[in-house]
Amino acid sequence: MTAARHPHTAALNVALFTAPTLNDAHFPLRTLATPMPTPTHQVTLVSHGSLQPSALNPRRDFGATSLQNLALSIYAHTISAGRHVQETGVLMPLIVRQTPEGTFEIAAGERRYRAVQLLIDGFDIEVAGQPVHFQVPASYPMPVQIRDLTDAQLRDIALAENVHREDLNELEEADLFVACRNEGRSEEHTSELQSPMYLV
Repeated sequence: MTAARHPHTAALNVALFTAPTLNDAHFPLRTLATPMPTPTHQVTLVSHGSLQPSALNPRRDFGATSLQNLALSIYAHTISAGRHVQETGVLMPLIVRQTPEGTFEIAAGERRYRAVQLLIDGFDIEVAGQPVHFQVPASYPMPVQIRDLTDAQLRDIALAENVHREDLNELEEADLFVACRNEGRSEEHTSELQSPMYLV
């Protein structure tokens, strides 16, 4: 497959020329075996494979180009200027809740999850006429805040994040507001989710 050309070379930063394929050996700090809820919003690391998107997230379209740019940014932050691998290149923790099966359902941060999935699958970018391969292991560590959340609280957090990141399309927005109305939420409550403080 022909490598895609990437016009935003600044996004590649330190990983431009000989991007190494990262594997488990690059991440010696293991995640907690049984992470516990962190009501004080403490950040912990879990493997990417333990996360799952939520059906309660109204967003369905994340944009292929936007995700690839985010993936490249995450990769560049994973590799320091001295080419030492960092703990994780995901700078902002995801907000999750633990499921009965022991996995973690994403309330906020699905774009970061999907961007790392692109890196796990691996892809090539053409840089200076040469293909550069970007890939990380399936066990890539993801920073999370584990919270005890009801379905309504999870949907609120997902809505608040989407409002402040990128506009939902009309169908996604309509589905979300219908769901909020069915749960007895007022228009005033839904408007409050637009406050930047809601995700704190």
